[in-house]
Amino acid sequence: MLEKMRKIAVEKILQAIQNQRWFFFENEEKVLLDGDTGLLWANLNYFPYEKSDGMGYSPENSYAEVKNLIKKINSEEQCYFKEILDSSAYWDSQSYYFGFMGMFPPTPEELWKLVEDRTFPFLEGTWFKIKNETCWCVYHENKLCCKNLNGSGENYGLNELNNVRVITRTIWSNENCDEQLIFTAKDYLYFFSTYQFIPIFDDSRITVLYKLIFIDKQLYKLISFPELLIEQFDTTAINKSVIKYSDAVISVTDELLEILQEYETAQAATIAEFLPISLKLNAKSKANPDLTPAEHVFLEGRRQFLAQRLDFGFEAVEAQINSVKTQAESLARQIDRINRGNDSISELAVLQNETRADFELLTENLAQIILNTQRRVDLFLQNKNFITNIVNTCAAWNDDYKAFKTNLRGDFNNICNAAGIDQKISGAWYDDWNKSRFAIEDRFSSLVEFVINGHFFNGIYDILGNFQRYKENVDKFYLEERINIYKKFAPAPDGDLQEKFETESALYKLAEKFNGGMQKIILLSEKMEGKNFLLRWADSFRKMPLDALSNFIRDREINTISEEALTQFAALKLQNFAAYPSDLKAFDAELQRREKEFDALISRMRSELHKS
Repeated sequence: MLEKMRKIAVEKILQAIQNQRWFFFENEEKVLLDGDTGLLWANLNYFPYEKSDGMGYSPENSYAEVKNLIKKINSEEQCYFKEILDSSAYWDSQSYYFGFMGMFPPTPEELWKLVEDRTFPFLEGTWFKIKNETCWCVYHENKLCCKNLNGSGENYGLNELNNVRVITRTIWSNENCDEQLIFTAKDYLYFFSTYQFIPIFDDSRITVLYKLIFIDKQLYKLISFPELLIEQFDTTAINKSVIKYSDAVISVTDELLEILQEYETAQAATIAEFLPISLKLNAKSKANPDLTPAEHVFLEGRRQFLAQRLDFGFEAVEAQINSVKTQAESLARQIDRINRGNDSISELAVLQNETRADFELLTENLAQIILNTQRRVDLFLQNKNFITNIVNTCAAWNDDYKAFKTNLRGDFNNICNAAGIDQKISGAWYDDWNKSRFAIEDRFSSLVEFVINGHFFNGIYDILGNFQRYKENVDKFYLEERINIYKKFAPAPDGDLQEKFETESALYKLAEKFNGGMQKIILLSEKMEGKNFLLRWADSFRKMPLDALSNFIRDREINTISEEALTQFAALKLQNFAAYPSDLKAFDAELQRREKEFDALISRMRSELHKS
């Protein structure tokens, strides 16, 4: 099965080679292949075609500068090839270190062939200019000469030009390079694959295809090119005939199951390594009477998200493919039943007019299902430690939240009872605490989703540590400080209002402390997408106490606070750190400014309450 797909893929690669003249290489970036001549040229983006001062080489002393350059290039350990060809046809027999042959200036004919169709990648300017220069060194009649690309074909030796540039090339066959050689696409493919060159094709998918077959040698990943699978079938005829459709679907599902089995066998060690994580992801949480239905659904949803994104799911994929195969077999049995009846013409007409997916769509969809499994396996292979830590961290957070609903709640009730706090009041405090903790859990999930969806970054462990400290500080506030705030403000006439301001101010400062711990992590992130997400994400914690205060003022219909103060407070909520993605000093200054602005606003609103 996979060999059939490989054969089709190789034909596509050969066709791409035939259609393309110039080849750069992913893993040998210093050379460029001319498919018309078989010559490998120096990539001028890396080759010193002119001196460091931007001037050309001098032709004096029989081109001594050029000779020294060629000797230097050929003596350096930059061998792209494996053999040495000795030939007296070249001007310096000491220059055969480079590979099949050393790098040499071209003949005039080779240079002209390079530029005559105007497709050479380094052509610049209106006229025939390489790197915007016209005078280049060539080898002609056993000596170095200068070729002016704007001159005639006979204009070889022009020693009065003192700024000649150097371009070099080598040959990769063991034939005399003066002969006219003709190479087929198969010759080039043999050359690429034998010496593990990775050609960069004009069609990037062909480059991927080439690497899968000749570099990575992972044929099972050919499933990422479902057209290779589909091309084995006459899809036009299949979509017109129910009988051919049934047979083709059974055939293609068998082939896909074979690919899945081969891939599963190849990844046996990885599957075994992932098994403990898989068991953890698929272990449904037990019903907990201390959790509300919404909280239970939330925590279970986090587990399901991780399972869907990370679990390999080979059994589920096999079941999906077998389900399609079963439907196709049922279609075949239905045809057989119709054939045994007395009304086959009308019954076949009904069957023919039934709606069913085109064969191409069905096959592509099944291939995509297998490909998604491969991607999950690749994700794990590339990020084993990270994924293991994330799964364990999520499990720890789930357990911690359950402990908050049981153990911490009991501790909190005992503290409040010992202090003589009315249960109705302590219950309201716990409700506020619970809202904060649930919001923290929600933001933890959004961070996990962002990361698991492919946005890995080095600072994630620092973020999780900072986030854990923030959560612990919120818990510490309610366990140790909430009662003190109540005792301080409860006796005052407007004590409940002042108490609310003090509580949310304390929580706001915890959020600002969290943002302060995040700033270096965010600003040192490499990708702007990650920075922008983290800036918004971290800033959302600052908005939690601001929202709580706004809702409190609105719900209590407090009209003693001036409209100007409320407007400024609303404006504070809208501020964010999006304008400071890379400036650590400005970020810190903005953080301090907002904290002062918040303190000033809270002080003003308290004062207005007191005056009333």
